[in-house]
Amino acid sequence: MAWRFDIQRVPRGLLDILGLKATGDTPHQLAQEISGGLDITPLYLQDQLRSITGFIAGVAGGYNLVSTVPNGEMWWMTNVGGLLTAGAAGTGKLVWCYRRKLASGDWKSIGLGVHSYAVNDAIVTGGQVNSGPQPLILMPGDDFGAYVGNFVGTASLFTNADYIRLTY
Repeated sequence: MAWRFDIQRVPRGLLDILGLKATGDTPHQLAQEISGGLDITPLYLQDQLRSITGFIAGVAGGYNLVSTVPNGEMWWMTNVGGLLTAGAAGTGKLVWCYRRKLASGDWKSIGLGVHSYAVNDAIVTGGQVNSGPQPLILMPGDDFGAYVGNFVGTASLFTNADYIRLTY
């Protein structure tokens, strides 16, 4: 249980944002190079947050397209989740990925780093998109979808993905 308490000090970087002098002395050689920062990107992009929801009945093995980024937009993928109903427990495989068309005309598939888990007769997946140190930005024409395999019987795919819509 979290207890209430008073903050004993000002958060690091806040004094610089407010234009106040911090305690201590920054070495003069570094004073022009180092400053505090506060990432407020999620605050001003909140109005651009969108969601993709969908259902594919009788999903086929292999890559299943969920959505394509339209011209004039880029998508900053944040979260993805879904449910693959497979015929028998633990037999299905569900991997979220995106495809980018290369100059050669071939498609390159790249996984989103979201893991799947077997729960009873379904494969459940969900979580924050893991794209490494950089945000995952899908470009116009990129496909977003799921690779499905190793399932028994007829499977259905439920989809939910969150992205921030960037226009240019």
